[in-house]
Amino acid sequence: IGTLAIPSGIAAIFRRRAAQLSPIERRLLEILAVNARPAPSGLLEALTESTDGTLERALNVLVQRQMVSRLPGREFRYRLVHDRIRETVYGDLNQVDRASIHQRIGTALELLYRHHLDEYSHELAHHFRLGTASEKAFEYSIMAGDHANKTFAYDMAAPLYAYALELLDRGIGNTALRSSITERLGETYYRQA
Repeated sequence: IGTLAIPSGIAAIFRRRAAQLSPIERRLLEILAVNARPAPSGLLEALTESTDGTLERALNVLVQRQMVSRLPGREFRYRLVHDRIRETVYGDLNQVDRASIHQRIGTALELLYRHHLDEYSHELAHHFRLGTASEKAFEYSIMAGDHANKTFAYDMAAPLYAYALELLDRGIGNTALRSSITERLGETYYRQA
């Protein structure tokens, strides 16, 4: 079965509801759609550059309108309430806007998790890969591949190393690392078998 399209009526209803939102509320929907996973409030604050309570008010509106859910924890995390909403919002963004938001998310994650980059390297590689920073995508793909190997997630490591090699083929990254990355990829395939 192929990908099912969102019924046009549901998407139209959501778009009408979203059109009534403030600019920051719409921006938050876009950020959450591109992030595709629960986002901590610190990340949303960094991306919206909002410190005067505007962010909290906007998130409360989205929660009250049942577009976003608030997940409990040490720090609140937020996510869109349904994948169909995410697909609609993401689908409505043009490629340039998607890449820009991915880039901004990657940059904000780098700052927020600067002392734990290894743990977040897969997420960083993903956002920089879909953003505009190929050099960072290269670095974080290798780091994420190494992290995946350490945690025995060989099925995750292999594509990350392969992507780093693909970037080298396009002239991006440190070519002196080619043999090392190729060796890591080979070892990963060996361990997978």
